Amino acid sequence: MSKILKYALCFVLIFGISVLSLLPAQAMWRIGIAKEGEHFAAYFGAVLLIGAAFRVGWRQGFLMAVGFVTLAGLLEFLQTFSPGRAPHFREFLASAAGAVSGAIVIQFMSMRMFKILRRNNISIYNDAFK
Repeated sequence: MSKILKYALCFVLIFGISVLSLLPAQAMWRIGIAKEGEHFAAYFGAVLLIGAAFRVGWRQGFLMAVGFVTLAGLLEFLQTFSPGRAPHFREFLASAAGAVSGAIVIQFMSMRMFKILRRNNISIYNDAFK
């Protein structure tokens, strides 16, 4: 995957989460699960996709989780200014849990991948921030 596509993926995911989080209440639509489940799934999926695209290690995964938890807090606070919306701490916790869970899954996946590659004498490098 080219660098341009990776950064476009990041932009689309973060922009999509931001727009959907700040829509007015009357413009919202739900997918049929609890709000907390939606928050968890959105952040888990975003971290998982970005982490897999950039093949992040544990440091980058940790920083990515911190960034997404910060984004979740900021977006919950900004809902104060969106018509018909209000911030909820439970939804923030669900978003944060999704981001951290996604980072943990990426970490386990990368550990397993590196173990397999090392066993087969294949060397790769992490081009996440090059």
